[in-house]
Amino acid sequence: FGNMAVALELGAYAKMVVHAVKHKYRPVCGVLLGNDGSGGTVVKDCVPLFHNYPVGPMLELAMMQIDEFCKESKSTMVGCYWANERLNDTEVPQVARRLGSQIAKYYKNASIILINNEFLLRDLALSASCPQSKGEVSVSLNSDRRDQEAVIRRVAKLVGSTDIVDFDDHLANVNKDWLHQDVQLGGEIKSGKDQKCLSAKSADGTLIAELSGGRLILRDGDSGAVLHTEELGGSLGATGLDFSVEKPVVCIKTADGSQVTFDLDTKSVCT
Repeated sequence: FGNMAVALELGAYAKMVVHAVKHKYRPVCGVLLGNDGSGGTVVKDCVPLFHNYPVGPMLELAMMQIDEFCKESKSTMVGCYWANERLNDTEVPQVARRLGSQIAKYYKNASIILINNEFLLRDLALSASCPQSKGEVSVSLNSDRRDQEAVIRRVAKLVGSTDIVDFDDHLANVNKDWLHQDVQLGGEIKSGKDQKCLSAKSADGTLIAELSGGRLILRDGDSGAVLHTEELGGSLGATGLDFSVEKPVVCIKTADGSQVTFDLDTKSVCT
């Protein structure tokens, strides 16, 4: 791999830190999303995965859903992040290397970012490595170096006043949206670019329907795998009030009293 550089957008950095602090006595991991920049990899976002050691089938399911999310949002998986459960443990475990190596099959400059719990909220507290080599990787915030301390202080203020949903949380409650999350450095977590995320499950439990940012996502009720996506328009994401599934129709009621239905048999939208 050679020497590489990774620059983190502030929102991605904040999301990683809040996720790690929320589960500070457990191993935490997630996937980095971004692209190639002029000086290396730019991490624009991240997706929180687990606050436990990843188990094969659940990790495979989560990665399938992230892959679908990347296709929809035109994003690329560029690496992963990891925080150990012990305060002074700065070793990258094999499970993190395996995850990084999996991503490196599709993005050759994939990196693993390790969060140093001992210095978290006092310093940048990040180090990076290549999953399959000993090449050096530098990691920094994608901002003016003079602003770094101010950014770290702002992120520290988020802890305790915000929440991050990871795939573990989503498995416990499918109504929790783990893919569409933005950390606002001035305040709170907002979902789907400040739009409401709604979710419902069919009476027989075989179908999950989600509405976020004007996109309707239909999932298998058992595996969570994406069955179909449909762009309904951005306004629905902000005005949806009631969301129900009565096969073969998914029904969305909006604030202005209008109603949108999606027919599961014909895969068509009616207003």
